[in-house]
Amino acid sequence: MKFISVKLKDYGLYRGEVEFDLAPRQNGSKEKKVILFGGKNGAGKTTLLEAVKLCLYGKCSQGRITENNYQKFLKSKIHRSRGELFNPQDASIEIVFDLAIGGESSRYKVIRSWIGNNGNDTHEKLRLEKNGELVEDIEPEFQQEFISNIVPENLSQLFFF
Repeated sequence: MKFISVKLKDYGLYRGEVEFDLAPRQNGSKEKKVILFGGKNGAGKTTLLEAVKLCLYGKCSQGRITENNYQKFLKSKIHRSRGELFNPQDASIEIVFDLAIGGESSRYKVIRSWIGNNGNDTHEKLRLEKNGELVEDIEPEFQQEFISNIVPENLSQLFFF
């Protein structure tokens, strides 16, 4: 699995759409394979890593949590500005990555989005694309399992964070 980009829309402290380009770069004849994030406290480094985990693992990214608490968590992650008259009502995280299965490399896109309604519940959606097209050979209720099997959540700390 090789990350290509992460896009956040109104997630946490990130207002509007913010995209992080993670594709390796060529510098002469050498490929630069390491991406470093630096910044002061409160700049959003941990928020970005939490967003990656949330996008890939959904509710499981929060450990053992009730559905009600997960809904509250999602709602709390929608960007809020104190001085704004109107704040966003939805947020999304999009991850694009390359994955080789059986010697064949494909580009996947995972989009997790949710709307924080005025009530207590949020409406969450998961979208999985392969090579620019919606994945239809995996039923929607099994797409989360497919994503989680790429790198199991309990191993993600070793690989991503």
